[in-house]
Amino acid sequence: MDNVKLGLIGVGKWGTNYVKAIKGIKNVDLNYVTSNNDITENLLNKDCTIENDWRKIISSNNVDGIIVASPPNTHYEILKECIDLRIPVLIEKPFVLKVEDAQKIINFAKRKYSLVYVDYIHLHHPAFLKLEQEIKQKNDFIDIKSISGNNGPFRPDVRALWDWAPHDIAMCLKIMEEMPKVNKVCYLEKNFDYSIPGELINIELLFPSRIKANLTIGNLLKRKKKEFSVNYEEYSLIYDSNSKYSLKKSFINEKDIYLYAGFEKPLTNLVQKFVNAIVLEKIDFKDLDLSLKVTKLIQEIEMNLKLDSI
Repeated sequence: MDNVKLGLIGVGKWGTNYVKAIKGIKNVDLNYVTSNNDITENLLNKDCTIENDWRKIISSNNVDGIIVASPPNTHYEILKECIDLRIPVLIEKPFVLKVEDAQKIINFAKRKYSLVYVDYIHLHHPAFLKLEQEIKQKNDFIDIKSISGNNGPFRPDVRALWDWAPHDIAMCLKIMEEMPKVNKVCYLEKNFDYSIPGELINIELLFPSRIKANLTIGNLLKRKKKEFSVNYEEYSLIYDSNSKYSLKKSFINEKDIYLYAGFEKPLTNLVQKFVNAIVLEKIDFKDLDLSLKVTKLIQEIEMNLKLDSI
């Protein structure tokens, strides 16, 4: 069987991680990339071609799938072209920035029966997968709390809400399997020293089952943090992707118990899943349906923040 041939659009900070992940997967070749990054050539195998226009990659007839790690405002056009040609796509979050664009992409992908995966990276972390298993065994939790962000990045192309919130909202939706309403939202802090202001935001989601998720996200934390907790009466299950032991059961008056989940890299897991779907010609629309819900919630949060600022 021939190796699966991939193209990568965008080799910035996160795109570089894709290059490394692809190198670690058997029977997969990275044939093309687009990049303005001066160090890109040093990262690639000698038979990988660097193009300055993503259209040359998707029209090359020499790729089995495309990974998109370019700025969010480019996603809609790239997705439309790939779907039209029925080229499988793995795209970074946020996959688009408007609900109407999300709905158009989903309708188009279903009409063309074309594969689109969206990278909510934490959903592929072995510790989060273990967390899901624990919840299925005992699902009488009280609420969900999360703190997620860093001191930065302060991106000129997208605000922190769209940069950080998709992950936590996707995690909540995956666990709850129901669509919440945005119950409360407010700024905890804002900083206008950047082209797009830095922000720290508190979000409360209320699910039909009356479970609440309280999320604090943004780029104005003192240090990088990713702590997602599912809370029971007796203990909390805490997922922390920055910790060596990424999942623990935390009690009030007892020692924490660390739960072994394995040490597979989530990005490698995701790329492998994408490659398997290409090989097996397995198409489902779960990622797109999830992404539409995430986009709707973030757009509603954004609207509430605007109203809060008036």
